[in-house]
Amino acid sequence: MKSYWQKMVTIIVCMKFIEIWLTTHWYASHKTWLAYVLSPFALLFSAMVTIRRFLYQKKIFAVYHASCPVIVVGNITVGGVGKTPFVISLYFFLKERGWNPGIVSRGYKGKYRDFVFVTPTSDPTDVGDEAVLLSRRTEGLVLVCRDRSRAVQVLSQQKGCNIILSDDGLQHYAMYRDLEIAVCEARRQYGNGLCLPAGPLREPVSRLQRVDIVAVNGGHEAEASFHLQPVSFVNVLDASISYPLDFLQGKNIYAMTGIGAPQRFLIVSISWALTSPLWFFQIIIHLRPKILLLFLTKMS
Repeated sequence: MKSYWQKMVTIIVCMKFIEIWLTTHWYASHKTWLAYVLSPFALLFSAMVTIRRFLYQKKIFAVYHASCPVIVVGNITVGGVGKTPFVISLYFFLKERGWNPGIVSRGYKGKYRDFVFVTPTSDPTDVGDEAVLLSRRTEGLVLVCRDRSRAVQVLSQQKGCNIILSDDGLQHYAMYRDLEIAVCEARRQYGNGLCLPAGPLREPVSRLQRVDIVAVNGGHEAEASFHLQPVSFVNVLDASISYPLDFLQGKNIYAMTGIGAPQRFLIVSISWALTSPLWFFQIIIHLRPKILLLFLTKMS
């Protein structure tokens, strides 16, 4: 049994190194040899997504229209850019102006089969950690479903919900949207500008010309920008327990993150005068308890 868990840890570490290797090429200051080698595949991928979008635009493929407005918050790159906190802020922005928003999410890595309404006490392994975060922060209607069109249909039928926010789903064209917001990161932007697998793009950069708003995480004042600011440390087991930002000053810490762009977490931690973590790594998949225990044992 021990050898099984050791193999799992080895696989996870190898996956992480492959991810780092690809990301290094994608976000290099110039196009690397790997980008040139994979460019033909990137062109094919770009053509496929463009044709697919065209077929939805021409209504050759069916598009579901909800009975209330739908706002999509997505991005054209793989990885994290700050969509979920943006959705949370947008939720309260609309709430303060008399709207009653509902939120749909794919529930990444969740085990559910059909649609599920998420509550603050839902199990993240069942519905995804982002969905639980959305529910806890907004205390509003949050629904996860692999089919976003189905999710929008169900949520629009809920009493009182008069506008829907989609956390991600910019490329889910089967769901009609009244407003598109594309989020990007100021630091890394669009990498080498190539589509998968040669670069980090899900769609060509030209796609941004067709969205309504491009919101830049950490951008300049002249742009439609927003900035994420830490407020406090919160106990993940009991959200009622929190500590001020200077709580860890001068202490040696182990830092773990499951967000898409873990470097931001490290940069923010250091910028708030925290001691550089003794160990810093990203949890790239939902780790089973025994695997996580092995990690923590190695660090202690």
